[in-house]
Amino acid sequence: MKILSINNNFYTAFSLQTNSIKPHKPVSFDGANFTPFEQQMLGLKDVHCPICGVKMLPRDELQNIARNVDSVKTPRDFVNILEENEESIRKPFRPVLKESKSIIAENPDIGLADFYKKLYFAAAADVKKNISNSIISLKFAETSNDYSDTDKVLLEECKIRLKALNDDPNRVVYDDYKNVIKETVGMLNSDKKWVLYETLKNPVRDAIMLRDGLAINPNTPNSIRTSITLKNVLGHSVSRIRTIGTLKDDISNDNCNKILTCDDCGKDKSFYFSFFNSPDAGHRFSDYQSDIAKQILNGFLTGNNLYPFKLESHIRKMTKGNVVSEKNNAAVKALQQMNFHIAQSELDFVPVTYDGVPCSCCGKPTINHEHKLALYEEINKTKNLWQLLEILEKNENIISNRNKFILENFAGILESNPLATQKEVVSELRKISFERIVNQIEENEKKLNDILVQNKLSQSDISKVKRFIKETKEDFKTWDLNNSFPFTKYNNLIRQTIGSCESPLKTQMIMITKESVRILCEAQSLLYPPASVVAKLQSQMKPIAQNIINGSVATVDHLIPKSKNGENSIYNCTVMCKDCNFEKSYYSFYYWYKLHPGFKVNVQKYMDYIVNLINKGKLKDYSSYPKVFATRLQKLTDDREKIVLRFRLKKDDSVK
Repeated sequence: MKILSINNNFYTAFSLQTNSIKPHKPVSFDGANFTPFEQQMLGLKDVHCPICGVKMLPRDELQNIARNVDSVKTPRDFVNILEENEESIRKPFRPVLKESKSIIAENPDIGLADFYKKLYFAAAADVKKNISNSIISLKFAETSNDYSDTDKVLLEECKIRLKALNDDPNRVVYDDYKNVIKETVGMLNSDKKWVLYETLKNPVRDAIMLRDGLAINPNTPNSIRTSITLKNVLGHSVSRIRTIGTLKDDISNDNCNKILTCDDCGKDKSFYFSFFNSPDAGHRFSDYQSDIAKQILNGFLTGNNLYPFKLESHIRKMTKGNVVSEKNNAAVKALQQMNFHIAQSELDFVPVTYDGVPCSCCGKPTINHEHKLALYEEINKTKNLWQLLEILEKNENIISNRNKFILENFAGILESNPLATQKEVVSELRKISFERIVNQIEENEKKLNDILVQNKLSQSDISKVKRFIKETKEDFKTWDLNNSFPFTKYNNLIRQTIGSCESPLKTQMIMITKESVRILCEAQSLLYPPASVVAKLQSQMKPIAQNIINGSVATVDHLIPKSKNGENSIYNCTVMCKDCNFEKSYYSFYYWYKLHPGFKVNVQKYMDYIVNLINKGKLKDYSSYPKVFATRLQKLTDDREKIVLRFRLKKDDSVK
């Protein structure tokens, strides 16, 4: 975003120089060069930049703010506009709001002209102050042991040149400042030089951006001056479309490599570095994905329901797994559920309507929608915990292994304390669940220590693994049981430590630390039903029981996910319980299959059941399904673990 200025004798003329990569194609903001998807994206409100986190402004909204300034008669009116758009003010311009309030507090009756003048000179003083701070930082660097005598000569030269620059009566130009530190600090031999370089550069750069954004001719009419100032302060947050990486030809027309960023992040040449390597990238991308999901759910982005999930898959590949969405946001889950229902409505996969079909992943019998509702009704009618336990035990065969611990411990608690209250039962179950997670973490740590003993890692990687073990012990061994285990925080620690290792064992170590804990956390989440559901049922255990039952509902799963261009045909579909389907999500089949070797046995149970239905004449038009499905499954699995399904149809005496 170019800083707008009106030059005169009062303010020295200036130009703010920025180093940015120009787009490959000229950008037009009249919509002529944008696809319908891009036009919709650029009009979205309440979306946060996935790189810096600022709430982006559509360009039309910024223009409206800058045009509708006739009501700004006093500094307080100006502050009101900033407060209304506070989330859209990027870091370099945040001080303007604080300084504005300070000026008004000191002089409530100040006029707009004097107000803007004070704002400018306060920003100019901050530039001087930040350069002085840079000189102090250089003094500290000289006294450290991180720099050689030769380096300290360059540090001294940098101090002298910065002092001369700061003492000059003319305004400091950013390029002049940057050249000084580049020609001195940038030439150091120490490996600490780039940390020092960024420490010196960023605060002064931000201060100069703010000062130059406020450098407007004081003789300009107040309305025009206000308009330009608002454009300079908020203009850096205008949304723009950026393309991430190169895609294969078969999906080149898709939108999954398009991302919305603020104007500054969108043109910054350090985009890939800052986004792909930032420890906050996963969190910020999760916020972005959630914002986009809300826009789709509210009907502001149409025809692109899979966009946030396809984008995540693309970014995960581009970053080699460094940036992964947390996927625990309500809006994202709601969109996943909506997509699931749409997928079901698009394809009438009849086997999912039958009760008792074995899940092709875990092998447990699934229940259809009617059966689920009947069990819900039974649960709602229970009058005590023993009746509730009886229903769950009667349906034990449909409860997945990962959730069975709840039933087993529920029974144990009541046997040891027949008069236990719901609050006591839930509290004890949460405690047991947390202990299972902690025990698993400790088991995983033993496996990591075995890898360390084998001495196959570099010193840098050893340090990262030890940091993971140390911080895990400090942060995750105790927790408030009123809240579920903070898996997102735990996963972020994995990414920041083990995920940044260079060893080929990195993938194995991530699997050791992540997957087993993730599965336990998914089971634990059933013990934390929404407060609104608890209030509606007037029970804590009834919604937990419903959660357990709900995981057994039959759902349609696409072997090759639709988000990865899997076809929406019966031959790409199988039946899975809701628990397994949610866990598989839109992972590639091969990756997911490696995590679930039991699929090889359980999919045969599934096929036996389907073939039996076909032979009984209950699945019309499905006679070709077993053969085509089996052939597809063979192609998806490798030679060592190839899945070969065996079945016999009445009209086909051959065994496949």
